[in-house]
Amino acid sequence: MTLTSILTCYGCILSLVCTLTFMNTVKLPSLASASTNVVAPTAALGKRSVARAPTAPTVTPMKGPVKFRIIANESKVSYLVRERWLKEEWEETVIGSTSLISGDITLDPALPATARVSPIFVNVVSFGTGDPDRDILVRSKYLESILFPVAVFTPTQWGPLPRQYRMSQTLVFTMSGPLTLRNITRTVMFEVRARLSGNKLAGTATAPLRMTDFDIKPPSKVGISVVADELIVRVEFVARPLASGA
Repeated sequence: MTLTSILTCYGCILSLVCTLTFMNTVKLPSLASASTNVVAPTAALGKRSVARAPTAPTVTPMKGPVKFRIIANESKVSYLVRERWLKEEWEETVIGSTSLISGDITLDPALPATARVSPIFVNVVSFGTGDPDRDILVRSKYLESILFPVAVFTPTQWGPLPRQYRMSQTLVFTMSGPLTLRNITRTVMFEVRARLSGNKLAGTATAPLRMTDFDIKPPSKVGISVVADELIVRVEFVARPLASGA
């Protein structure tokens, strides 16, 4: 077995173990089963079934504060960092992504300024760039995700938000608070764009970070490539209302 095969197998096992650990320690949102309309076949021969026009989805009017939960399989957290190849004299943007994110947002559309956001949890061991060798190196040497599998962002300030909200209006504001990664905490600020349409709250949040702020030495290969210290964290989220009493 080659060294690359051994590293790839190790990375798969490491990712599985840390993902299971994350699932046991951080409760990710559960997805409600989607209901479907099933039209029963006609019993009598010779009768033709008549297709019914699809009904429009029902949008429940929101009254008072509503708790939205981030839907993991509709959301994504990514980091974007530049890598410069010395011999070829060219650069590329490396993107690592994961959908293992959880958190809640409580919002009253009539009073958006009273919104509340829970801590946001991200499973960092599940980040993938599409290059198994690179991912193994990042997990084991740089993020040390076997020891620190979860990053936590705790929003403490956000705004400005309007007094009233019009359905489907896009809000642009900032959100700041402590981010804990590798057991190191730093204050970061995200630029947020969010929009409520029906029962779907969706948006993006981006923030610049430096690896060295979290005691991470930017990866490099002597004489081959250099990775920038600066990177961008981008969150693409979709949240939906929790069932009453959840």
